[in-house]
Amino acid sequence: MPEPERRLIEKLNTTCKRLDDPSLTTALFQGLVTSADYVYHLNKVSSGKYISHADKENPVEVEIEDELMHLLVSGKEAKRYQQPQTDTYLLFPYKLDAEPVRLYSEVEFEQYFPKGWAYLLKNEKALKGRENGKMNKVGWWGYVYPKSLDRHEQPKLLIPRLVKNLFCAVDKNGDFYPDNVDVGGVSVTDASALFYIAGVVNAPVANFVWRRISKPFQNDYRAANKQFIAPLPIPNADEEQKKQVAELAEKLQELHTAYRDELQKLAKRLSAAQMTDDTKTPQWIWATLPDDKQLKASDTAKATGLKGKALTDWAKAQYQAALAQKLEKLTVNLNPSLKLTVRYEDGELRLLANGTPAFDSLFEDDAELIAVQWKYVIRSTNITPSVTAEKLLGELLKLKTTDNDSLRKQIIALDKKLDELQVGIEAKEREMNGVVYGLYGLTWEEVLQVERG
Repeated sequence: MPEPERRLIEKLNTTCKRLDDPSLTTALFQGLVTSADYVYHLNKVSSGKYISHADKENPVEVEIEDELMHLLVSGKEAKRYQQPQTDTYLLFPYKLDAEPVRLYSEVEFEQYFPKGWAYLLKNEKALKGRENGKMNKVGWWGYVYPKSLDRHEQPKLLIPRLVKNLFCAVDKNGDFYPDNVDVGGVSVTDASALFYIAGVVNAPVANFVWRRISKPFQNDYRAANKQFIAPLPIPNADEEQKKQVAELAEKLQELHTAYRDELQKLAKRLSAAQMTDDTKTPQWIWATLPDDKQLKASDTAKATGLKGKALTDWAKAQYQAALAQKLEKLTVNLNPSLKLTVRYEDGELRLLANGTPAFDSLFEDDAELIAVQWKYVIRSTNITPSVTAEKLLGELLKLKTTDNDSLRKQIIALDKKLDELQVGIEAKEREMNGVVYGLYGLTWEEVLQVERG
């Protein structure tokens, strides 16, 4: 670790409390391990009806009392500053109001949850056979590792186990159960501090520290297990400061959740049956870019003397080289920090990469609808090493159009709403970062160090 980073982390460790300090949190716990997710994880159809995947090849609808079922959040479904969204439910065969929490008995199941019991009985053999027969005993319907059973309905933070950058989701009402080891929970000592701690965890400093103490995996993913988040520095703050951070965090949760919901509405409309395919070729952007057929018929091709497959391969290589030249500006800027923006003014459509044109402008009568679709691609695409300029171009060319004026107006209105939400998010994120940097007592140089990652 470079000396300046070591000094900064030492400063934070000296002036802050750890996340696992009892005054801040009561537990950092992992999700529920059933050892038979195919039995216990179901998808809800309607009240009392669920899809079971116990027979993986033949999912079936079953009846189970809703009182046994709880929303389950996986690592992929726990997202930064978003109210969790899932259609997966967990069959939880434990009596929560008992002290301590215990497994429902066979008699209790038969009396209060006969439908759930019938479902479990159908899977008795598989459940008893878990982990080489470890559950071949009374209570075979329970989990193999029933840990932290009383914590899942508490207000908590949800932190995915394997991520590139540290973040948390906030389950403020205890509505969600974390799934297996893929997502962990953080129970807070004082429920009123839930959003304060969330604001700190989701700010750049916690991520800066975590990336230097966590275990790396492939493709820059890192572990956010208990041992790597427990030491995270949480700044000391008075009640007024905690309230300020908490209010900002709650507002960010509201904005990010609204952004996700509006983006889903836009996706639904873009895939509506009233939309028709209008996919373009690169020649739509660059009229002089020759295609394979033109290249094979060119004088240059004739001069090569190539025929058959050799000529086809030559033409493809020539085309790829010509296209790569057109995409050069985009390729140079293509990295995870790239900021792509779409500009539409006076019928001119431009794609900008970090503020400079990625390729030539377009002039289309339908440019406004095209701009919305380009922005949708940008909003829903994470730039990873596997995303090339050509792949990104391919997504931008997958256009649709419609003669339905109402649908068109809805699409454009949703895009404008997303723009407004994005502006609000960026403003609140800047405000939050400034407040949190102040709580940590960072100098200007230290802020730059953190923001460089």
